[in-house]
Amino acid sequence: DTKQILSVDFDIFKLKALIDYHNVLPLVGKMIFDYFGFDKNIINITKLNDFLLSISSHYHITVPYHNAIHAADVTQTASLFIINSNIEEIASTNINDILSIIIACLGHDIGHPGYNNTYHMNAMTTIAITYNDVSVLENYHSATLFKVMRDTSCNICEQFSDYDYKILRKRIISQILATDMAKHNQIISIIKSRVDQLTHE
Repeated sequence: DTKQILSVDFDIFKLKALIDYHNVLPLVGKMIFDYFGFDKNIINITKLNDFLLSISSHYHITVPYHNAIHAADVTQTASLFIINSNIEEIASTNINDILSIIIACLGHDIGHPGYNNTYHMNAMTTIAITYNDVSVLENYHSATLFKVMRDTSCNICEQFSDYDYKILRKRIISQILATDMAKHNQIISIIKSRVDQLTHE
């Protein structure tokens, strides 16, 4: 149930052992969407199942780490951080911001081929050439996620105004690009500076 899924003791691999690999991300995703109240007034809930199934299917089961299980695990962990923090106060977030976090987590490694950015740049693969050696996989994951979201049967955000959708899209892209480990130290420095600022206000 949702209480178990959103527990600090939740074990994603035990869930995988109970249900099929392809159902883990859709189940975890659905429960998290329900918990945060992303109802028909925010998203098209009739398309949520297809959206989650499509994201899961775009992850490669043969990739040992960056697969749908990892995506579900990251989404569950991020949800715990949101639930057990005062992020709404600290970051002035609203329900659409929370939605962007959940979607970004679900799709942050979508389509991962199993090789890192360094490999793609050195091998000059199609992905590296497409994204000019800049956050190669992160740009690829973001683009792949939005291709899924543009599919008519998966467009859970079709009710958004153009303005709100552009903001949501910007948030999701920035969050996925931030998973590039080459930017890790810079991002941590920014966060520490923000925390220090808040502490002394």
